[in-house]
Amino acid sequence: MKVMRLCGGLGNQMYQYACYLQLKKMYPHDEVLVDTIWDEWARYPNELSDVFGIDMRAYDLFYQVAHSDKKEILEAAVAQTRYYEDFGYHKLIDMVKNPLHDRIQQNSSYSFLAEIYRKCGIDWDRIFLGGGSASLEEVRALMQANELSSTYGTSNLRASLKKVIRGRLPRIFFGMIGNKLQRKKFFSDISHFRRPDFTVASNLERFAGFGEKENIYFGYYGDPPDCVGVEEGLKRAFIFPEIYDEQNLKYLDQIKSVENPVAIHARLSSMQYGYDGAGGKKYYDKAVSYIKKKVDHPSFFVFSDRVEKVQNDPTMIGLEDGDQIYYITGNRGEKSYIDMQLISMCKHFIIPMSTFSWWGAWLCPNNEKIIVTPYRTLPGTISF
Repeated sequence: MKVMRLCGGLGNQMYQYACYLQLKKMYPHDEVLVDTIWDEWARYPNELSDVFGIDMRAYDLFYQVAHSDKKEILEAAVAQTRYYEDFGYHKLIDMVKNPLHDRIQQNSSYSFLAEIYRKCGIDWDRIFLGGGSASLEEVRALMQANELSSTYGTSNLRASLKKVIRGRLPRIFFGMIGNKLQRKKFFSDISHFRRPDFTVASNLERFAGFGEKENIYFGYYGDPPDCVGVEEGLKRAFIFPEIYDEQNLKYLDQIKSVENPVAIHARLSSMQYGYDGAGGKKYYDKAVSYIKKKVDHPSFFVFSDRVEKVQNDPTMIGLEDGDQIYYITGNRGEKSYIDMQLISMCKHFIIPMSTFSWWGAWLCPNNEKIIVTPYRTLPGTISF
């Protein structure tokens, strides 16, 4: 059995669904499933189902176990791990930043979701999390060596608190003095626990070589090359519902009415806190300049988490007086996917390192499309 866990936002889960299709090709004689336990654990909507109407019940491990005689065990295990997440234990881990922190993040992020199934009688030969594979015993040993247990024991919580108080916290505090950007990022991170959009750990060939009968649990974000070879299956799966509301129909008409609509996606909150891959003013200046050289009469459609700021100063994303600019607003919460849908209607794209806008660009049928991204973030694109 091979299981691909779905987690994160819509863009991430679309990549993971691509990985699921790849695994089906690679292991045609093995049982290949998805796992939606993260949605349940994080209280997150299953957007692949909600947006695209994909019915995964027949091949969803979580659904199968939740409708078996192991239902009560599963519910209790999910509730227990959810309690410690709500308590904020992971925020503490991020603050500790001990020497093995990166290895823990890479090899054991969400390892407890795979471990929940062990309590339900499903064993794993290997788990593939982030950048490498390991057995759950190896993950536990790694975490125990670092005084951080995957079972979230209170004794380890005390040890971590001691480490913060005695050493890490003073270094973090004094390191922030005089650095306004670092202070903002630090307090934002600990008050709004965030993980990266995705881990660039593609190379699906690493999925090959496992035994047909081995039970492998894949917890993994995705990368553009994961789509190669399964494009038709993805296009059949990722069909947006028809737009009905008046405001978005207006945006759609505007996109269709211009000669060359160019989507610009800017995550200003990520830019403000200096996140890698968000792009900055220099990036957007170069990207817009490149588009203007390559595309006749471009019209720019701006998608952003802080559209009002861009409206007040469009030069922050490379635009200037005289450019034809349209600002897309109002698509939040359950309607947020419509931004991806509208992005896909454009002909060319300037995006940050974002799975969300990358999928909007990928779903665009224009064979001559230009996709511009920050340097060394998304392969197969023009980058600056």
